[in-house]
Amino acid sequence: SMLAGFSQAQQITKVGTGEYYTAYLTDSGFIYVPIPIGNRYFTKKLNSQRIFRDIDCTQAGAIAIDDSGSVYTIGPGKSGAGLFATLVPNDISGKKFTGVEKVYGWGSSYLALKNGIPYLWAQDLLNLNGGRNIAAPFVLPVPPGKRIKKLVPVSFDNNAILALATDGTVWRYSRNAIKPQRVAIAGTARDIAAIGSGVYVVETATDLLAWGFLGSYL
Repeated sequence: SMLAGFSQAQQITKVGTGEYYTAYLTDSGFIYVPIPIGNRYFTKKLNSQRIFRDIDCTQAGAIAIDDSGSVYTIGPGKSGAGLFATLVPNDISGKKFTGVEKVYGWGSSYLALKNGIPYLWAQDLLNLNGGRNIAAPFVLPVPPGKRIKKLVPVSFDNNAILALATDGTVWRYSRNAIKPQRVAIAGTARDIAAIGSGVYVVETATDLLAWGFLGSYL
């Protein structure tokens, strides 16, 4: 019943999940989010004429890309009428922030990939701004000659981001260290993931590698 109201012609192509927020992207490029009314939740279409192509959630909101590569943050509404999408117009240097390929939510911060380069803003989870919020997309450096195609943000004792480059090398952005460190693996990676709050996973052509917090997750 939570997903009632979807057109039968639409299919959900991606679900963005946060701690207190979930968003659904359909093949029509529409975004639906749950709205609490009283003690029940209802699913409502985002009041936007934009056609979206990617979605993810933060702890209590969402981030999305439209079909022109522009980025929008999405805030929760307390009734059916409060939904909004706010354009992220510029990066930290003042340049127009378009051509974005992928977005991620991470705690109360946002991540984006543009031309293979990661950007981070809002909550300063890597302590790059002395713990103060970062006002606009801030470039995270990539190793020389590399381009990043996937990010996996992870939170544990220390916040970190696992990154997969187009050449199959794997890198880790750590708290208090702006430059990523290469993860030593045998061969090249096909995919990366994380489990729970502190387990890293790398898939190669022949192996599944995992390390980190040892407990019920692994």
